[in-house]
Amino acid sequence: MKKNIFKIKRAEVFFIFLIMSFNSLHSQVVSLETLLREMTDREAMSEFPVPFYTCRQFSSYDRASVIPGQKSWFANWDRNMFIREEINRGRKEYVLMDTKGPGAIVRIWMTFAGKDAGRGILRIYLDNYSTPVIEGDALSIISGGQLVEAPLSSSVSDLTVYGMRGHNLYLPIPYAGRCKITYESDNIKSMGAKSGEEEAIYYNVNYRTYKTKTQVKTFEAAQLLTAKKLIDTTQKKLRDKGVPISQEMKKDTLKGLIPVGENLNLTVQSNLSAIRKLTIKMNAENYEQALRSTIIHISFDAHKTISCPIGDFFGTGYKIRKNNSWYTRIEKDGTMSCYWVMPFKRKCDILLENRGYQDIEIDHAEIITSPYKWTKNTMYFCSAWKQYSF
Repeated sequence: MKKNIFKIKRAEVFFIFLIMSFNSLHSQVVSLETLLREMTDREAMSEFPVPFYTCRQFSSYDRASVIPGQKSWFANWDRNMFIREEINRGRKEYVLMDTKGPGAIVRIWMTFAGKDAGRGILRIYLDNYSTPVIEGDALSIISGGQLVEAPLSSSVSDLTVYGMRGHNLYLPIPYAGRCKITYESDNIKSMGAKSGEEEAIYYNVNYRTYKTKTQVKTFEAAQLLTAKKLIDTTQKKLRDKGVPISQEMKKDTLKGLIPVGENLNLTVQSNLSAIRKLTIKMNAENYEQALRSTIIHISFDAHKTISCPIGDFFGTGYKIRKNNSWYTRIEKDGTMSCYWVMPFKRKCDILLENRGYQDIEIDHAEIITSPYKWTKNTMYFCSAWKQYSF
């Protein structure tokens, strides 16, 4: 009887192990859904990616720019440059991208110039299928809402005529085996469009390539309907750009005068935590100079990983430009905020250094932290700059 009980228990353990193994493998499958969730998961950027991938780009760069030091290195006809031309079902198609998977397109950027530009047919072929999974005029696909609405499909700037804007598609398009993108137009006459009397196409395609055995579910057009609820949720989160406030969040503040050559510092001590929001507002007679010569240094667990002019750190440079993005927010009054997740095990030390010629006042600085689950893949946040003097 005891032997039978042992066999049953062993079988139960083996069955549980199989379930856990299946769930583990299942969770590693890359799909439209997993990529959409990742887009609004700020913590994902603080973890080394699993499954691992590299991120690369196909573009319309001038093919004459090959070897540094040669005269052609600065060739700048960065348009109408393609991998090759193909004849598919009687159509001449210019190949923008052709790569083996497993992988995923994560961004397509295009802009156009010239008469009747952007009216050509863009096609995306996946996994060696001869029929494209996505097909239509380029502007409709990239920013015209044929696949999704803004912000996953958008163009900038609103002050520019629509056809001449930069057009962006952020809808992730995963593929298991291969991805090829082509453009069909009778208005393309030459590489580089040097005549000025034809359509000029500029493009960047950013894509991930996963390890060979990574499981990827290839994108299908039907998923735009089956995953619509998740797409809509993702769109709303990206538009709202908010940071969820929880009762576990802790706030530390800093303010004071920083004389020339001096600094102001704050230490935040909290086990297994992360900065969720960092806000700083300064006062200075020459504000533009203050944005350049006030340096923010941050060390996590005694590892100094951030050293950067404060304006560059918040993405506004040496001028205050009102902006509200997923990771940064700049107000007209000079209040600068960022939402990068910056994890640490025990403490973080923040130091603001005045390298300029005028006193700087930190009107207020606010650091919001909350608990963070540290894993073997967790990384420290890094930011640095290099100054070139001519």
